[in-house]
Amino acid sequence: MFSKGKISKSDAMRITNKSDKTLKRITDTLVELELITKKKEGVSTFYYVHYPIQFSPSIFPGLYPADKEVDMMHFS
Repeated sequence: MFSKGKISKSDAMRITNKSDKTLKRITDTLVELELITKKKEGVSTFYYVHYPIQFSPSIFPGLYPADKEVDMMHFS
C-alpha cells in the first residue's frame, strides 16, 4: 500500500487488523519517529511515507511483496 506513497486509515486498520485505538497509538509513534505523516483529507485520514521509499524493505521487512522489495532496492 505504501508503495503508492500513502495509505488510508481504513486500509491501515484492515491490513493490521488492529482496533482504532491501537492503530492510533501505533501511527502516533510512527509520526513521532518521523517515519510517516498524517493528513486529514475531507472525511478521510491518510498516512504518508515520510522517509525515502526505497528504504521500506529495510525498515519494514516483509511489508511489501517480495518482487516489489527487490524493485525498491534499486535506487533511481
